[in-house]
Amino acid sequence: LSIGCLAQDKAQFTMPITPLNNNMLVKGQKIVTHFLLKNEEIAMVMDQGKDKMTYLINCSTKELVMLVNEKDKQKIGIKSKIPAPKVKEGVLDMGKITPTDETKVIAGHTCKKYLAENNRSKGYAWITTDIGFNYSQFTAKLNALADSNDSFVPGNFLSQIKGFPILLVMTDKEGNTSAQTTFTKISIGSCDEKVFSLEGYEIKEHLIQGVD
Repeated sequence: LSIGCLAQDKAQFTMPITPLNNNMLVKGQKIVTHFLLKNEEIAMVMDQGKDKMTYLINCSTKELVMLVNEKDKQKIGIKSKIPAPKVKEGVLDMGKITPTDETKVIAGHTCKKYLAENNRSKGYAWITTDIGFNYSQFTAKLNALADSNDSFVPGNFLSQIKGFPILLVMTDKEGNTSAQTTFTKISIGSCDEKVFSLEGYEIKEHLIQGVD
């Protein structure tokens, strides 16, 4: 996978993850993550109801800033270097992707169904090619910063497919956890750049042992 500049230097989308069974860690609670891309920067805004956290990742400098903005308190940004990935074998294989002949329109996008399975989970994804953006262009940047084949985002295995997921349903091999991820508010070529602003934040350096 290429980890150079994205073909589109700006993009954003939202990923609400909804538990489908009662064994999820967050029972019945939707977890929403907003992803924004601007050149070599990625913003992740994680919203779990009462709690909201923003992470700013610079893929070029390999720096992470965690923004803390509690009500009626000082706005603080915790800045740290992202440790170099540890090379491990066999943590997570990219899995097997099997295309089907099934198609349907979801949220106005013509999608094709793919079956997916790896050593942790199995499920299916509905993929569209009509928005001119490949999911792999996004995952490649985050995966380059992660340990081994671990990933910061769901559906890492979808990097094998040309196109962008609109709906993803995955269940772990033991059947204990099952969740549906939808991809909404997709915008290619633009993003809310205010999310990347550090204006008004006091930035504090967090040193990690062994990281230059």
